[in-house]
Amino acid sequence: AELRVNGYPASTWIESESNSVTDVLEGVTLNLHDTNVGGEVTVTVNQDLADVKTKIQNFVDSYNDVIGTINLYTSYDAENEAMGLLFGDSSANQLERRLNTLITHPVSGLPDSARYDNLSEIGIKSGEGGLLSIDSDTLSEVLEDNFSDVATLFTFGTRNTDSNLTFFTRTIDTAAG
Repeated sequence: AELRVNGYPASTWIESESNSVTDVLEGVTLNLHDTNVGGEVTVTVNQDLADVKTKIQNFVDSYNDVIGTINLYTSYDAENEAMGLLFGDSSANQLERRLNTLITHPVSGLPDSARYDNLSEIGIKSGEGGLLSIDSDTLSEVLEDNFSDVATLFTFGTRNTDSNLTFFTRTIDTAAG
C-alpha cells in the first residue's frame, strides 16, 4: 500500500507491505480496503474509553502495590508485638508521604486552561492506609464529557511563552515552571 496522511509526505508516499498500516499514526491501525487515487478519504478516530479506564486502574493498582509494600514493612502489630523490617525508618515514612503528596495535591505545570488539576476531581480518592480507589461513575462521566482534560492531567505537555525558544524533549530533571 502507498498512502499520504494529511498531505505528508508531499513528494513521495508512505509505503507498507500490507493494507494494515500500524506505523503511521501512533495508536492507530489503518485497514485499507480500497483505492482512491488522487482523492481524499476521511478517517475518524474514536477515543477508547475502556482502554483509558484500564490504564488508569493499572496506575492506581501500581501505586497501591507500592504503598501496600511500604505499609507492610513499616507496620507494627501490637497484638503480637512484631515490627515490620522498616518500622520507624524515616526514609520509608518520608517516601510514603512524598508519594501521597504527589497524588493528593494539585499537579504542577498544567496549562492555565486545564479543567482538572487534581486526581480527586476525576474520581481517584485516597483512603485508609493511603491506598487509592476509583469512583467508577465519576471517572466515566469526566472521560465522556472532558476526555482531553483528563488526558492533560496524566500526560506531559509543553507550552512556550518565548518565541525564541523551542522545546524538543524532556528528561527526568525537567521541571514545571
